[in-house]
Amino acid sequence: MCFNCIIINKKKKILRFIDSILEVKRKINNHGYSLWAYNNEYHVRTLDYEEFKNTLDKARNSELIHIHFRQASSGNISIDNVHMWRIENNGNYYYVSHNGGVSKYCSNYYLTYHKGVVYINRVKDNNNISDTHQLIRNKEFQELIFNENYKELNKFLSDVGFHGVMFLTNDRYIIAISRDKSMYIHDFNGILIFSNELLDEADRTYRKYDFIFRIRTPYTSLSDVIIKYDVKNLRILRKYDIEGDYRDYYFLNYRYIHEI
Repeated sequence: MCFNCIIINKKKKILRFIDSILEVKRKINNHGYSLWAYNNEYHVRTLDYEEFKNTLDKARNSELIHIHFRQASSGNISIDNVHMWRIENNGNYYYVSHNGGVSKYCSNYYLTYHKGVVYINRVKDNNNISDTHQLIRNKEFQELIFNENYKELNKFLSDVGFHGVMFLTNDRYIIAISRDKSMYIHDFNGILIFSNELLDEADRTYRKYDFIFRIRTPYTSLSDVIIKYDVKNLRILRKYDIEGDYRDYYFLNYRYIHEI
């Protein structure tokens, strides 16, 4: 279900330790690799891991590095479906990646829940374009992102059956969305890593004095939230806690299904 992370590298250290993490994650997420880096502008979307690694080598000392490894769950394995798409509005922009699913766009039906009733919504399948790719091309989604209307964005995401962790980045901000899945924020001695997975010590080792040391890194987790994070000042600017009965989308009572 993809590996999705952002590295905030304010100290501009050489991030060699990330290589071992990526080598582990790419073994099962090998359907496309992408990277966007600021303040050294690098952007790559590729099916070739060597091309990705070459770009990462150039971008190591960037202030922010946004990485995604795809595991295809809907849509073709193609360059069009590799994440890190760019969306723009009136001179503003974000690069977008997602781990999870959007049920409206990945099957010939999707379910919504309203006032105790589960509704089956029939749609036309599009097997070539992935579910997330279809979502980020949606004009309503883009407008809600750029207008920062998180209440309506939450409703929209519930209606399309969004779950997982989505990251949107530009040269100043991160918008991080978590629904029915936790996002993790790790502190590697002043280097912050946002991720859809807990990067436990099994993935991080270093060698010294002929011994291999395992590192336990402080982390926090957030779930069912939308946050806007200021990369320059390292603080949360806005936080919207997702509430309501969207969770019933995942724990359905099939005695109350209506088809529309």
